[in-house]
Amino acid sequence: MIVQVPLGLLDSDCKSINKGKMYISNTSPPAVSLAYFKQFQKDFSLFLNSRSAELHLEGRIVILMLGRRTEDHSDKSTTVLWELLDRSLAIMVSQEIIDEEKVDAYNVPFYAPSAKEIEDEVHREGSFVIDHIQAYELSTSTGDPKEDARIISMAIKAIQEPMISHHFGEAIIDALFQIYSGLLSEFMVKEEIKSSHLLVILRKSC
Repeated sequence: MIVQVPLGLLDSDCKSINKGKMYISNTSPPAVSLAYFKQFQKDFSLFLNSRSAELHLEGRIVILMLGRRTEDHSDKSTTVLWELLDRSLAIMVSQEIIDEEKVDAYNVPFYAPSAKEIEDEVHREGSFVIDHIQAYELSTSTGDPKEDARIISMAIKAIQEPMISHHFGEAIIDALFQIYSGLLSEFMVKEEIKSSHLLVILRKSC
């Protein structure tokens, strides 16, 4: 739930500090998690303030969003799909289809907060109180890992295609997502991918 790639992902020489990764991973330096978290705080606070202006006192909003199960920013439930896309791009680098520096410069405007981060930000911004917050996992498995991989790959392609095309060019799209679908299928034979969600009900308090 962020509106742009955060600042702070480049070093003093304008090189990526998150080399080979487009999102937070378990190998990312702490500065990457911090940059994404600060962007979330900024954007979510603006969201709360804007929604508050639209509501009467005691008015409510319901928010359904992707979230994290734990306080670990590299929680597998929110990073695995990006990690597999990282691997897909790395394969294309090894095949000399795309340039490694281009991959290092690609980051996604995505952030999955934890329930505690939502609670803390609602309290800090001050316009709302939380009536209800619930974390849950969602499985859309068909029982066929290959079909599940195809569906997930199509969904990620629909989200990412405009940004990837702009950054790398349209020519790589079909090959990239063919590789991605294959990696997803291999992964899902061994392990089901479940998405974590947060349901939040907020009431305007001032």
